Amino acid sequence: MSALSDDLQVMLAPAASYRRLIEQPPATGARAVLGRPALVALVVGALITLGNAGQLLPTLLVGSVLSWSWVPALQLLVSAPLIAAARRRKVALSAAIDLFFMGHLPWSLWLMALAGWLLARFPQGLSGASNLRGMAATALLPILWTWVITFSFCRTVLALPRWLCAVWVLGYQAVLWGCAYLYVGAVTYRLWPFALYPSFLG
Repeated sequence: MSALSDDLQVMLAPAASYRRLIEQPPATGARAVLGRPALVALVVGALITLGNAGQLLPTLLVGSVLSWSWVPALQLLVSAPLIAAARRRKVALSAAIDLFFMGHLPWSLWLMALAGWLLARFPQGLSGASNLRGMAATALLPILWTWVITFSFCRTVLALPRWLCAVWVLGYQAVLWGCAYLYVGAVTYRLWPFALYPSFLG
């Protein structure tokens, strides 16, 4: 199967797909570790470019990809030690990381749908509180979907007991969303404790 069809199968039937994939010779090495995170960076960069310019200008796209590559880099930084700590995992570390990032497709599809919506509304974008609330509401679907996929990854690929899978998923998500909260707070000064110091905005 192609890489895209593997990702789609993981999204639609994560447990069965992960069982099938670990029985095949999995990809290993640097390409396995960096390939899908790089694709995530490209999707995020395309969203930012379309939201700002209304089209995929090559130079702006490259700059957006580089500027927002910290998003998959953070996911990799958080997930890799947790994956490495699973002594009973069924595949090599690099292959396990590649399998883990296959679970990003729900978010990638959501980001692409959001990019299409922003393009249709350009240049208004996400202006307005109601638009922001609506966007946040639609994000619940990829959030919950990704939790299910990640749990299946922990159970099938890492061979963890169910309780530890739940701890793994909650811990990983808590770190990611905590970092997202800090980032938004530091940039906008609208979240606690950053909102206590609006004078820093000048």
